[in-house]
This record gives sequence, structure tokens and C-alpha cells, in this order.
Amino acid sequence: MEKQSALVRTFYDDGFRKIPSFFSAAELAEIEKNLGRFVRELIPSLAPVEVFYEDKNLSGSLKQIQRMHEYDSFFFNLFHEKPKPKAKKRRTMAPFEISLSANLSLGGFVVC
Repeated sequence: MEKQSALVRTFYDDGFRKIPSFFSAAELAEIEKNLGRFVRELIPSLAPVEVFYEDKNLSGSLKQIQRMHEYDSFFFNLFHEKPKPKAKKRRTMAPFEISLSANLSLGGFVVC
């Protein structure tokens, strides 16, 4: 119980909680493959308010994509169906709704 309390405390203090190895290497490879597909196929059709860049003139400076789960079934499943069972199995589920945001610079995922 104390470990979960520390997880919850970290979340409330920092606004996020990193969970190392939440996804396996194979799952991360699948996520990266689908992220690449999403960037190539869907970003060009998204409204500018859905996609943020460090520099709007440089497509390689992609920073953030909003509401991916609303545009793609893979990410809908990833965001809504996979995390809760995995978190419960690993006992990392805190008393807040889990959502995931890709953190490309860290090469991982952050629960927030």
C-alpha cells in the first residue's frame, strides 16, 4: 500500500508518473510503427490545432499531437483498452483515470 501511495503522491506532486517497462519491447515497436504511420498518413489531414511543432516551418520538429485516439483505432485501443488491465496487473493503477501521452524525447510513455 505504501508503494501505491508513493506512486499517487508522485503523480499529484509532479502531474505525471513515469512507469518504466510499462510496455514490452515488442509492444513499443508496434507503437512506434503505428506512430510513424499516423504521422505520415493522418497528420497532413488534421487541423492545425491538433498538431504542434517546435517550429511550424519544420515538419521534423513535431512536438505534440492532440486526440490521436479520435482519429485512429490503434491509438483508441492503446489509450482506452490496454493501459487499465496492464496497470492493474502491475499494481500501478492509481485512483485516477489513466491516459497516455507519447513522450518521444524520452522514448517512453508517461501516465498523466
